[in-house]
Amino acid sequence: MKYFEVLALVVFFAGSVGWFWRFNRRLRRDYYGKIITRALLGKAAAGNGIFISGPLKRLTGQLLNSSSAKAKQQLADLCEGKIENLSGSLLKSAEISAALAALSSSGKALERLEQPAAGGDICMIRAWILFHCGRTEEAETCREKETSKKLSRFGKGLNAYLDAAAALRDGDLLTASEKASESLKLLRRDGAPYEAARAYFLLGTIYRISAVSDVAQLMFTEAADIFQNLGADKDAAETIGSRGMLMAAENRREEAAADFAKALDLYRSCGCQRGEADILNQQALTALMYGESAEAGKLAEAAAAMQKAAGQADGSGLSAEILSRAAAEKKDWASSLKYAAEAKQAYQAAGNQPGLFEALLLLARARLETGNFETAERLLRHLIEQAKKCPSCFHVANAYNLLGIIYLKQGDLQRAKGLFQQSLGCESSNNRTDGMAIDYANLALIEYRLGQQEQGDKTVQTALEYARAFGETELSQLLEKQLNKNRVRP
Repeated sequence: MKYFEVLALVVFFAGSVGWFWRFNRRLRRDYYGKIITRALLGKAAAGNGIFISGPLKRLTGQLLNSSSAKAKQQLADLCEGKIENLSGSLLKSAEISAALAALSSSGKALERLEQPAAGGDICMIRAWILFHCGRTEEAETCREKETSKKLSRFGKGLNAYLDAAAALRDGDLLTASEKASESLKLLRRDGAPYEAARAYFLLGTIYRISAVSDVAQLMFTEAADIFQNLGADKDAAETIGSRGMLMAAENRREEAAADFAKALDLYRSCGCQRGEADILNQQALTALMYGESAEAGKLAEAAAAMQKAAGQADGSGLSAEILSRAAAEKKDWASSLKYAAEAKQAYQAAGNQPGLFEALLLLARARLETGNFETAERLLRHLIEQAKKCPSCFHVANAYNLLGIIYLKQGDLQRAKGLFQQSLGCESSNNRTDGMAIDYANLALIEYRLGQQEQGDKTVQTALEYARAFGETELSQLLEKQLNKNRVRP
C-alpha cells in the first residue's frame, strides 16, 4: 500500500513540475514575444514594411530554446529591433528570412520566397505580402497554385483573411463576413495578435457596409485597442478613422470628430501623410452626409493632392467620388460626370470593385439627370451584369432603383414598377431597411399615378415604418406629409 502511495506522490510532483515548467516557458515566450512584436512593428512602420508574426514567433521560440550565449545576444538584439545581427542557421528558413526582410523591403522578401516547388505557409506568406503591396491579382494567382493541405493554423488564418478580402472586393458581404470570422478564430488561437487585429478591422468594415452598426463599432474598438497595445500607431489610426466614419453615419458627429482628430494625431506622430489624406477624405464624406457640399469639396481636393503625390490610386478614387457627389448636390452634372469618370479610372487601376460600382452609379445618375437615358441604362445594366456573382451586393439594388427612375421619367409606369420591385427584392434579401424604405416610397408614387390611392396609402405606411426603423428623419417627414395630405383628401 505504501508503495502505491509513494508512487502517486511521485507522479503528482512530477506532473506538477512538468506543468510549472511548461507554464513558465509559455510566460517567457509571451513576454519576449510582446516585446519583440512591438520593436519589429516599429521597424516595419518606419520603413513602410510589412509585419508577419507567424515566422517571427517561430524565430523567438528557437532563440528562447537555445542556451548558447550567441542565442541570448540575438534575442536581446531582436528585442531592440536590431535584425541586422541575426545570422547563421536562423536565416536558413525561407519564411523567417522573408519575414525579416519584409520589415523594410517587400521586394527582398518576395525574392526569398521564390521557390517553384514551395507550398504551404511559404505560398500563403508570399500571397500576404503581395496583397499588402496592392498586387491583389498576383496574390490570388499565388493562392490558386497552393494545393497543399499542410498549412499551419497561421497559414490557414491568412488564407481565410485573403478569402474575406476578395469577397469584400467583389461585394459579397455574406462570404466576406464568414471568412473574416474564420480568420479571426484561427489567428487568435495561433497567438498572432497583430493579424487578429487586422481581422477585427476587416469585420468592422464589413459590418459597417452592411449597416450593422453596433457590431461594427465593437469590432473597430477591439482592433484599435490591440493595435495601440502593440504600438502599431498607423494601424490604430486607420481603425479609429473608420470608427469615426461609423459614428458620422450614426449621426453621432461629436464622437466622429473626436475619432478623426485622434486618428490625425496618430498619423502625424509617425509622419504618415497618406494616412492624413485618408482622414481628410473621411471628414469630407462626413461633411457630405450633413449637406455641407462646399466643405466636402475643399477637403476632398486637399486629400486628392496628397493621394496623387503618394501614388495611392484607391485614395484618389475616393477623393474623385466625393467631388462627384458634392457636384451632384449642387446640380452641377457636368462636374459630377467628370469626377465620376476620374473615380472610375482610379478604382479600375486599384482593382477596387465596390468603388468601381459606386463610380458607375454616379456616371449613370449624371447621365440620367442630363436626359441621356440610353447611356445611363447601358451603364446600369453593365453594373448589374458585372455584379451577378455577388448575391449580397447592394449596388445591384441601387442600379435597379435608378433604372426604375429612368422608366418613370419616360412614363412607362408598369416597367418602372417592376424594376422598383426588383430593387426591393435585393434590399429585402440583404435586410437593408433604408433601401427598402426608398423602394416602397417609389412604389407608392407609381400607385398614386395609376390611381390606386388606397394601395398607395398602404405602401406609404410601410415605407414610413421602415424609414422610422432606420432613423431616416427627412424621409419619414416627407412620407408623413404625404399621408396627412391623403387623409384630408375629399
